[in-house]
Formats: sequence, C-alpha cells, structure tokens
Amino acid sequence: MGADKDGKPDLNQQKYDARLFMENARSFELSKVPGAKESMIKGAMAGTTIGIIRFLRTKYIASAISWGFGGFLITSMASLEYTRQSRSKAEAELSRTLGNMQQYRESQQKQVLPYKQDRDISEQ
Repeated sequence: MGADKDGKPDLNQQKYDARLFMENARSFELSKVPGAKESMIKGAMAGTTIGIIRFLRTKYIASAISWGFGGFLITSMASLEYTRQSRSKAEAELSRTLGNMQQYRESQQKQVLPYKQDRDISEQ
C-alpha cells in the first residue's frame, strides 16, 4: 500500500470497512472512507434533482424537501454500496492475477530450454 507524505496509508488503497464508515461518519470525517465523497456528491445531485422535479409537479415545498432528502439518502447509500462491491471485486481480481503471475514465474524458473544456444541467451 502506498503512503502519503505524513506516513499514513493512502485512503484510496484502503479496503472498505463498515466500522470505518460509522466511526468516521460520527465525527464527520467521511473523507477517510473510500468512495464516500463521490457517493455524497451523487446523492446530493440526485436529491436536488428529485426535489426540484417534485416541486415543479406538485408546488408543495414540504413534499419536495422530503422527496429530495429521501432521494439523497437512497442514492448515497446505493452508490456507496456499489463502490464497495466494485472495489472488492477489483481486489479479488488483482489478487487472482498476482497469484497467476507468481505461478507463471515459478513454472518458468523450473523450465529448461531444449537448445544450448537458447540456454546461453537466457542466462545472460
């Protein structure tokens, strides 16, 4: 994992953890949760859009605010969950690829080339 200039682990490299999310949500430090900022931005945009459309259709401000806030919550949580699943899927794919690379390297080290001139080139 990479580290920033303070020696702390890079937040984009951290694995998503529900406890991490709740601890940082209580202290309003959501920037420490991978994908939280993007999820909140998407939720705010969706909530605002839903609220404006609801207001234009019904002309009731209280209803528009409620719908907008609900849209914000649902979209933010859905986006955060999608980000978490995507990151875990990418992590699994990366670990599988690294395992395959390690197996390939081990098999290549054990392999002896059939011709002497090839062995001389590969040893240099």
